[in-house]
Amino acid sequence: MRPTRVVLVLGFVGVACRNPPVDTAAEPTTPNATVPAESTDPCTWGEGGEAIARTLDGVDSDGDGVGEAALVMDLPQVRLEAGNAGFRRTFDVDDFSGDGIPDVATWSIVTPEQDGVDVAGLAVHLYEGPLDGSMCDVLYGQGTLIDPEGYFVQIVQSAGDFDGDGLSDLLVSTEIGTLVVRGPLRADSVSGGGSQSVVWETVDGQSEVSAPLGDVNGDGLADIAVGSISFEDPGAVYVIFGPAEGDFAELSPAWVEPDASDLFGYNVSGVGDMSGDGLPDIAAGVSSGVWGEGFPTYVFTSVPNAPTHPADDGIVIVSPTGEGDQAELYDAAGDINGDGYADMAMVGSGWSGVTIFFGPLRDDGTPIAWEEAGAWLWFGNPMTVEGRGDVDGDGFDDLAVASIHGSLVSCPEGSYDPECKPGLVHLVAGPQVGVVEPVDMIQGYGAWSYFGSTMNGRADLDGDGEKDLVVAGGGWVYVLFGV
Repeated sequence: MRPTRVVLVLGFVGVACRNPPVDTAAEPTTPNATVPAESTDPCTWGEGGEAIARTLDGVDSDGDGVGEAALVMDLPQVRLEAGNAGFRRTFDVDDFSGDGIPDVATWSIVTPEQDGVDVAGLAVHLYEGPLDGSMCDVLYGQGTLIDPEGYFVQIVQSAGDFDGDGLSDLLVSTEIGTLVVRGPLRADSVSGGGSQSVVWETVDGQSEVSAPLGDVNGDGLADIAVGSISFEDPGAVYVIFGPAEGDFAELSPAWVEPDASDLFGYNVSGVGDMSGDGLPDIAAGVSSGVWGEGFPTYVFTSVPNAPTHPADDGIVIVSPTGEGDQAELYDAAGDINGDGYADMAMVGSGWSGVTIFFGPLRDDGTPIAWEEAGAWLWFGNPMTVEGRGDVDGDGFDDLAVASIHGSLVSCPEGSYDPECKPGLVHLVAGPQVGVVEPVDMIQGYGAWSYFGSTMNGRADLDGDGEKDLVVAGGGWVYVLFGV
């Protein structure tokens, strides 16, 4: 059965166009990397959305004792319509339709001329599983229009079961605040399924980002966090407990920044149970600080009831001394060293890599230095990371790490050759300690396509018993089966 799709159209108010950033980092080191002149892959779609080729590093194909990066062109995949691949969290994977099979939710721009909708907008699309992993396909289709309200979609993520009905809900960060679309989302419903509710409204002069946390208070319902920053007031992080019924206008923040100039709340994320108390922990960071002193990340192992607490009541991790840039994002890495505690992946904008801090974190009241991390991954800059669970069945959790401007070939400055800076996704198997070397890689297609800007590799989308890797790039979302 061909997958169906429901479209939740949220009225369009503007799209930010970005010039490609200047990548000053060195190219990833890949011994004797080669790229064939022509692809023999059956998934050859053309028009800027070429199929993705898998590369296996370390294969000594010519017997000289040095491993090459040999391209394997038979990677089964489907391609899904999506939004600007340079945005974080372009899609997410969960059972949004309530049938027990994972689905993929993405967003993209729709117009009356091209899509037959009544208003131009940013649409949230639901691709219902199972997706067919036996052949290559490009999935389109018009779904159901739901309540356009002038929202500008920034992030789409699964909220988990936020309202306690046993169904996964969709968390959408917009310009007006945080929107929850409550499951089930189905294509066979007249309304498209799902009821929208705004659980947080943006305050003028402030910028907000929301993130799912899991169940941080142990009541069986998923919770979310909202980071709120302002250039006039101290930054703050709020926790909204599911089912989020009522007026949150008077909600007090859980934590506020100790220094009003640091823009605390710039990023926030659930990072798994690093403390071992059975509840997920929360990481939050800043976007300002003092050059040479490092920028702090705060990890909170419990949510205070009242009153509001200063951020430095949490466990403080400081970025490398001398680096002025902050941690850009956090991710729950799973347990990649196999000690029974969750680990946290931290991506920095100034130190060109992913840093893994092993749980439990030292909590003696003194800041944790970057050098105390358990593992470091330097595959180019900028980077993203995705915890995948135990993909290979060896008892250790694994990672996907992307260098979104990575290339297998050296590229002249400013080149827009499709093989220049398309993005590389590195598959990293646990256990890992210390400096990690890439082993298995997947290369995107198209210059500056931001391949790997969003990833999810935790679900089996075609029902074959193996996890599949879903990767955003070039305005599309690729489902790579069996990777």
